Amino acid sequence: MIKKVLITMTLGALMTTGAMAKEKVDLKYFNETFQGVTVKNISESEIKGIYQVEIEEIAQPIYVSKDGKYMFEGHLIDLVNKESLTDNYAKKMKKAIIDDISEDDMVVYKAKNEKHKITVFTDVDCPYCQMLHKDVKDYNDNGVTVRYMAYPRTGIPSVGYNHLVSVWCSDDKPKALTDAKNGRSVKNATCANSPVSNQFDIGMKLGVQGTPAIFLEDGTMLGGYLPYKQLLMQLDR
Repeated sequence: MIKKVLITMTLGALMTTGAMAKEKVDLKYFNETFQGVTVKNISESEIKGIYQVEIEEIAQPIYVSKDGKYMFEGHLIDLVNKESLTDNYAKKMKKAIIDDISEDDMVVYKAKNEKHKITVFTDVDCPYCQMLHKDVKDYNDNGVTVRYMAYPRTGIPSVGYNHLVSVWCSDDKPKALTDAKNGRSVKNATCANSPVSNQFDIGMKLGVQGTPAIFLEDGTMLGGYLPYKQLLMQLDR
């Protein structure tokens, strides 16, 4: 339930909206109910009198009435074109978030003749993450760059978090991640600019619930491991 998710968030106490949005939608009740949530944008939805609200804390739109008394979460479906307008908008939100992340903060296995990129939230000890990592060479050989983001499944602090920090703070991050996923020891390391905690927060915002979580270039999230040939077929559509 969106209420439960939003109320537990404490990423800021200021509610902000654009001037035009304030004129269109009364946010009094929303603001009272979801204290600490930051509204980034409000736009008209395809349903008259219902507005699409984009908030800072999650990459998923919600919907409110013009008078602000009613709200719903879930999918707004276009029955004519047989598509989820909510999913389409969420993909754009997720793409924008991922595009804003520097590859310097990722662990990247770059394809020589790059045709596609996938961004994968990963953990070191996750068996399916280890299976996916064995496919990296096949991905690279087929023109797919694999970009890893850190997502400690057991949260922060945890042993898994410490392992990921050691990888991301290594002098050779690709080698360290490969060693860790193959069960080889990685030198314990920390660094002041480790992005692991921030990437965990980003993963939560994007809706990651487990690893590996694979994002395509358009913001589509694929939940879980896929054999590389199956994923290649999807990328080449």
